[in-house]
Amino acid sequence: PSIGGLAKGALVREIDALGGIMGAAADASGIQFRVLNASKGPAVRGPRAQMDRTTYKQSVQTALFGTPGVEVVDAAAYDLIVRESNPGPPSAVRHDIDVTRVEDRNPAGFGPPGGVRTCEVGGVETADGRKIF
Repeated sequence: PSIGGLAKGALVREIDALGGIMGAAADASGIQFRVLNASKGPAVRGPRAQMDRTTYKQSVQTALFGTPGVEVVDAAAYDLIVRESNPGPPSAVRHDIDVTRVEDRNPAGFGPPGGVRTCEVGGVETADGRKIF
């Protein structure tokens, strides 16, 4: 895979600055690094790196499996578990609602007709019935 370019390069730098693993995995598995549009002005220049796919995958997995407090679950997500959010101050009361299918964008009876319901994802239910919060 390749990482970088004008837009994605800025995103990767932000992820890296926040402690993400994408940049470190790219550094560990890079086979070519270059600057796009090097002959043009600084506003359109962008770093781009091409990685060895196998090494990049191993680097990301090593970082994920070695992170304390992170449990990696190999399962298909069947449902999202969402909580309805009330707009307002952070102390607003939140009401738990039942598991909602991913395809239910605005089920009848929730919110204004044609409106958008504000929800937070609280977890997932896997195809085998496990609930992960």
